[in-house]
Amino acid sequence: MHLAFAGSVLFAGCGGDASGPRPAPDAGPEPGTDPFSCRAAEGLELSVLQDFEKGIATDFYTNADGSEGSTVDPPVGSKSPAASDIVGGRCGVSQRAFRMTGAGLTEWGMVFGFNFRDGAHDLTEWDGVSFWARRGAVSGRSMFFSVFDPYTEDKGGHCDSSSEVLTEKCDAYGTGVGLDEEWRFFAIPFDKLRQRGFGVPTEELLVSEILGFNWAADRGDWDVWVDDIALYRAPLGSGDGGAGGAD
Repeated sequence: MHLAFAGSVLFAGCGGDASGPRPAPDAGPEPGTDPFSCRAAEGLELSVLQDFEKGIATDFYTNADGSEGSTVDPPVGSKSPAASDIVGGRCGVSQRAFRMTGAGLTEWGMVFGFNFRDGAHDLTEWDGVSFWARRGAVSGRSMFFSVFDPYTEDKGGHCDSSSEVLTEKCDAYGTGVGLDEEWRFFAIPFDKLRQRGFGVPTEELLVSEILGFNWAADRGDWDVWVDDIALYRAPLGSGDGGAGGAD
């Protein structure tokens, strides 16, 4: 498996306000026969964007609704917050991950993510985005994963997330991801992502101009972890591919 480490190519900004409607997410695309297996990514070619092993969530950003009495960690507006230790590690290969907690969120919830530091990236050679995720014992059970291009992010000038008019808001392409207390691998294809239907519509996600990604949680209490964020593709000659064999 080829691993191409991208280093510090992340930058905060995309989709910091997740106040648009979010229908109840489903479990998200299945990466393989056993997404909980340590071998779930086996057979995929990966280009790792962030593994958190240096103890920093490089240029990650955080945001939350600021509802009265609520708390979040890392705090709202954090950039490059510390990563968290994984007690006992994960699969013998990872000791740290990004963790965000929130309590008492009553308006729209919380969000974390990043942009590519040097602007839009052409990702047409890749099938999608992969990552590992889990939740704590006291936490909501699903998040919404979004991918941004210039037509679904404020800076592109085609939509406005701060608008009071719902149909003028940015409507990013995304999908729900169901969380378990065990680590689970997600391999999310670009061609399966959809807008949610409330804001400015576009013809398609521009995979040739991807700006960044984020993960949004709804109202309530949260304890969520993500690790080993990467671009993925099935090697040539492998058909439509799949994430790994089961143990």
